[in-house]
Amino acid sequence: MTGASPDSSDLVEITLALDGEAAEAVCALFRQHGGGAVVESRPGDDGSPPEHWVSTYIPADDPEARARLEIGLWHLGRIYPMPEPGIRTVARADWAEAWKQHYRPLRVGARFVVTPSWIDPRPTGDALVIRLDPGMAFGTGLHPTTQLCLAALERVVAPGDAVLDVGTGSGILAIAAMLLGASRAVGVDLDPAAAEIAAANARANGVLVETLVGGLDQAPSDAYDVVVANLLAATVTDLARPLLGRTRPGGTCVASGILSEQAPAVTSALQAAGFHPPVTASSGDWVALTVRRPAARR
Repeated sequence: MTGASPDSSDLVEITLALDGEAAEAVCALFRQHGGGAVVESRPGDDGSPPEHWVSTYIPADDPEARARLEIGLWHLGRIYPMPEPGIRTVARADWAEAWKQHYRPLRVGARFVVTPSWIDPRPTGDALVIRLDPGMAFGTGLHPTTQLCLAALERVVAPGDAVLDVGTGSGILAIAAMLLGASRAVGVDLDPAAAEIAAANARANGVLVETLVGGLDQAPSDAYDVVVANLLAATVTDLARPLLGRTRPGGTCVASGILSEQAPAVTSALQAAGFHPPVTASSGDWVALTVRRPAARR
């Protein structure tokens, strides 16, 4: 920005068009160094994957905030292809409505529709609506691993199941389980803010999710019908035996946050712990492994 000094009542809007994986990373950057992240998903042409337009707003008279974001985007650009961001000035008085314009419902999996709370997507058929607001922790529905886990939960959660979500983030997976008919969902996360956000998002969706701060060892000691762990490959590997211990005999564990080249090592760890061989689903470079614990012998 050049010329006259920026008005302290103005905001700078920074927007990038990205695919789902890069969009999740930019959302995290914008939440950390910007004014939060807002997302608009636009369907691609001819059945191509949707584009995600990710925006943040910072004070126009705060050059340090803008510099932090530019540096962060430069570093992310070494990992993901990054387009040149769109930058414009927005009057603060218009901001409240301006950022809401970016949000649109996002269809995920066969049945889920992820939407901000102020939009009624008017779902048809057996669609299940998950309402998530800005400022959420990891788990916007954009990242391939979240989408893989949602699709897996659609396949394995049965009415009345008890579900444990390890690293719950925004609570999206625990909320999804409850919408699918689970009788109980427990979410654990090492980040206290994430646990609070997950509980708030659950309330906004009219479901109860028990949220606890801590790792897998902080979850109630019950065995669960379904355990979902959207973490990192190394973490899933380290937790393979504890994950088995929290999965009831005959129950299911869904593990993701795993790159395709990491899948063989994670699969070996899960099978060594006692799980059956996995059913593998993939999206781009990411995979989700769905494994069952052997049923109890009679």
